[in-house]
Amino acid sequence: MTQNDVRGLPPSNLEVKETSKNYSAWLDKYGADQAAYELEAVRPDMLQQLVRKKIESLIDRRRYQEERRIEREVDAPKIMALRKVFGDQMLKKKKLD
Repeated sequence: MTQNDVRGLPPSNLEVKETSKNYSAWLDKYGADQAAYELEAVRPDMLQQLVRKKIESLIDRRRYQEERRIEREVDAPKIMALRKVFGDQMLKKKKLD
């Protein structure tokens, strides 16, 4: 999670453990006044929303829609034709057995 992700979350009373091997790096990066959050403490629906938002920000919508169109118009008919051929062959084989 990033600082942007925790904006709007209820304040955390979790303290960064001074005994943690990451304590010095945390202190250098965020400072002593930055609250720490445990990922496990975030409500599942909020976590799902954060993950969905991040994934959607990485998707090129135009390319995604083009891929879906190709699947529908080009790939699906080919797959259906192959299923028919191989399905018919399997039916014939079963009848022979």
